[in-house]
Amino acid sequence: LKPVLQVTVAGKSITVNWKDIKGHWAESAIREAAELGFVTGYADGTFLPNRAVTRAEFSAMMVRALHLELGADSKLAFNDSDRIAAWAKPYIATAVKAGLLKGYDDGSFRADQLINRTEMVAVVMRALDLKADQNTKLQFADALEIPVWATGYVAAAVETGIIKGRNGNRFAPLEHATRAESVVVILAMLKQK
Repeated sequence: LKPVLQVTVAGKSITVNWKDIKGHWAESAIREAAELGFVTGYADGTFLPNRAVTRAEFSAMMVRALHLELGADSKLAFNDSDRIAAWAKPYIATAVKAGLLKGYDDGSFRADQLINRTEMVAVVMRALDLKADQNTKLQFADALEIPVWATGYVAAAVETGIIKGRNGNRFAPLEHATRAESVVVILAMLKQK
């Protein structure tokens, strides 16, 4: 792989020479995601692979990865829409319209909330339209911590190789998804499509 890569993301040419991905376990996946145009780095020349991802950021990654067309109407019906950054609204509106992400029972979207591994998997599996049987027995040491509504999504993701557990045979369902994990899971999804 080239140390410097010139790619186009959202119509802008960017140079991929992120100083913090060299030797990272997801380095090749991050470079591939950049080539595909669904991730960008930061102005200081970093990618921050271990940084947690917000729901807004994950929405943007998914919309770009799936090449979903941003709609002209980015009005959102969530009760916290006024607190969603302008850059994120078209991505969130598109992801919601495509059925990838949903709001919460209280009517909020919580764009700045960090997405957990269970939510990340559910979004990706909705994109693939895959769900295993809710009664599937997962073999993770922390399987009982996986919310019941997500068991089918997690089982299907594991069965198809979309995601693996973390150290200690844990799925870590409520831990925040990192930028590196998000990239790897989205790439695995794209290979399934």
